[in-house]
Amino acid sequence: FGSFFDDYLDPGYKSPAAESVEKPSFETFLSAPVTLADHLHQQLAVTVLDENVRDAAESIIGNLDEDGYLSATLEEIATLGRHKPEDVEEALRVVQSLDPAGVAARNLRECLLLQLESMNGKGGVAWQIVANHLRLLETRQYRELAKALGRPPEHVELAVQVIRHLNPRPCLRYSGAG
Repeated sequence: FGSFFDDYLDPGYKSPAAESVEKPSFETFLSAPVTLADHLHQQLAVTVLDENVRDAAESIIGNLDEDGYLSATLEEIATLGRHKPEDVEEALRVVQSLDPAGVAARNLRECLLLQLESMNGKGGVAWQIVANHLRLLETRQYRELAKALGRPPEHVELAVQVIRHLNPRPCLRYSGAG
């Protein structure tokens, strides 16, 4: 029995090539960062839309800068993409309803208003400040804000705290610069 075990249990000589097991590359486990366009396209894919509005929305997404602001006018998008103006306007509303809040804004005021709207703050004190009194907010004239709104200073202070937590560059996390 001794020679039997010697023959069958001896691991024998193995070449280094036989020992190297085919292992998957580490790169296959890394995920590519999600771009803003990818993130918006994923949301758009599950949104029920008229095909013309969907095409216009794709054009809008293609005209966003790294901060998520719309870099072309609606007229330019309609002309270059051969879209109807009303389809482009509807597409803008759709894209602006996507995450992150504030995407596809045409200026800072619109960006902040979209974020407030996403928090059900439309019509509130913070909304009124951003919509009508952004200059007073920028210059920190809170007493004048309270007077203009006919509100107590405490309400204005709370609204200012809400506004401070809004993001003027809501899409920056998708640009790869963060």
